[in-house]
Amino acid sequence: MHINEPSYLRNAGFLLSRVGAMCESSWFRLINAEGIGQVEFALMSVLRANGPMRQRDAARAAGIEPRNVVGSVDRLRHRELINAEPAAHDRRVKQLTISGAGEQLLTRLGNRLGQESESFLNPLDEHERRVLTDLLWKMYAHKVIDEELRPQPPQS
Repeated sequence: MHINEPSYLRNAGFLLSRVGAMCESSWFRLINAEGIGQVEFALMSVLRANGPMRQRDAARAAGIEPRNVVGSVDRLRHRELINAEPAAHDRRVKQLTISGAGEQLLTRLGNRLGQESESFLNPLDEHERRVLTDLLWKMYAHKVIDEELRPQPPQS
């Protein structure tokens, strides 16, 4: 018996959703095993890449609405993964930095996440991986809320 392939299997949105869900599940599992969530991971990654930042700017650079980041900052501070000090110019503003423990956690996670990504990208050659990454970056950057703080694409 021959079964025709449903048309949705060739729909980019459906495929992005399915592959994204599979990737998200494996990333969540690895990140959650370290006791942090995706928001905390994103904040720490932004701080690692940029150095000290105001809390509001770090949130925006991570693609998170600033008002939704307070609890994540508190959890990261409590675990001593980041430092939050009053800014010199305005003591009401929090200046965030990643701590040594936060750096170590990101290094450990980076290794594990790299191995996990490899399992998803295994069917692609290097050129296909670069093209896929560039196209996904273009789509992601288009949706980032604050264009002023939009991160620049990685150099391939």
